[in-house]
Amino acid sequence: MESGWPSQGGANGLAVPSAANQKIAIRNIVKAMGSDVILFSAYDETWKEDTAATKNTERHWGIKDLTLS
Repeated sequence: MESGWPSQGGANGLAVPSAANQKIAIRNIVKAMGSDVILFSAYDETWKEDTAATKNTERHWGIKDLTLS
């Protein structure tokens, strides 16, 4: 399965994209999955189209600047 958290974009109810929330989400995914997780999309994918349907988050899933410690 694919999972993650965007670092920017519009909120979806209580789900708020931000660098701080991305760090929390990724840390918890790694904690829950252990060695069964593969982290990918190091960089934001600016070629993707942000739309209202995706709350303008589609470009902002890169984890390059994420420090889990």
